[in-house]
Amino acid sequence: MKRRRLLGLAITALGLMLIFNIVNLSAFLMFVSYVDIWDYLYPGGMDSNSPDIVTAGSTITLTARLKFRDESVDWYSDPNGWTVYVEISKNGTAVTTLTLQLQNVDDASGIAEWTYPWNVPSDEDVLYTLVWHVDTPDSGSDSKTTYAKTPLIEPDGVFKVNGIDASADTTITLISPTLSLEFTPSRAADKITAVKVEVWKDGSLQDTVALTEQADAYTGTYTLPSAGTYELKGYVEWTGGNPLRKMSLLATYGEGSASSGGEPGSPAGWLGLNLAESCKRTVFSAGFGL
Repeated sequence: MKRRRLLGLAITALGLMLIFNIVNLSAFLMFVSYVDIWDYLYPGGMDSNSPDIVTAGSTITLTARLKFRDESVDWYSDPNGWTVYVEISKNGTAVTTLTLQLQNVDDASGIAEWTYPWNVPSDEDVLYTLVWHVDTPDSGSDSKTTYAKTPLIEPDGVFKVNGIDASADTTITLISPTLSLEFTPSRAADKITAVKVEVWKDGSLQDTVALTEQADAYTGTYTLPSAGTYELKGYVEWTGGNPLRKMSLLATYGEGSASSGGEPGSPAGWLGLNLAESCKRTVFSAGFGL
């Protein structure tokens, strides 16, 4: 009986507060039936293991689209009075706090949009934690956490053999077994520590050629030692991890000598590649993933 009396007093007190506007009805409805105001966030990765990827050193637009009306619980709050801000941190250390600006209110959908530019720091391979806050004058506060990450940018570039791009399927014919090797960086050249070409034959490593760094490229030469089919593997060594394979090229040199009756290494032996020619020939097939 005593418990029932206390419950009755509590209901009566709440009724009086509502009558005298001490407690806002919309806030009370939001309390008894939670409204999920979060419609869209960017960056919006909900899991630290799968964050949204953002580019280091770029400027992105933080975006929050939030519900300000829910007819299922008869709830409405004027978005013009809301404060929306984001606390950004990395490794538990605060980076910045940014207050978003209201850009659009769509009465038809009951969704409003806030945005603000964020100058992403230039550090690579960083996981950022974004805690989004919403403060309203009549319906309390709410928050949500998302994640963004700047990737580690790997070096890239193009290998060439005797001036021919070796990054796509191609076939070239040369008059000499001596190869002119070149790698031109196209990205993150400052991270490159070495460029090397491995020479393989019959599944065994025959030689490794270290290219020499020039003003804007890495260059070197190599002479195929004998007839046969070789695989040239081009690698870029860098500061961020394991070497990056950027070229895989098959080179066939001196094949067909038996059909012409010559010995490997003799002028007659090379004629088996192209009987219409009177000089040595080397045939290449180049491409990634060979």
